Amino acid sequence: MARKRTSVARSPEYELLGNNLTTARNNLGLSQAEAAEKIGISQGTYSGYETGTRRIKLNMIKRIAEAYGVTP
Repeated sequence: MARKRTSVARSPEYELLGNNLTTARNNLGLSQAEAAEKIGISQGTYSGYETGTRRIKLNMIKRIAEAYGVTP
């Protein structure tokens, strides 16, 4: 049985990471769809990272940092 998704952030850390992702993306002038395409994931997955409702693995943090030209 599939797990039920929730719109509540999983933890304050994921919420903070999501806020940082949003800021970095906005600083580059990218939409969520453009950022997701640049990273090679769906816009829905990327949105979950920004809202803190989707867990993000370390390798994805590294991919995003590389795409944004920042350090993890």
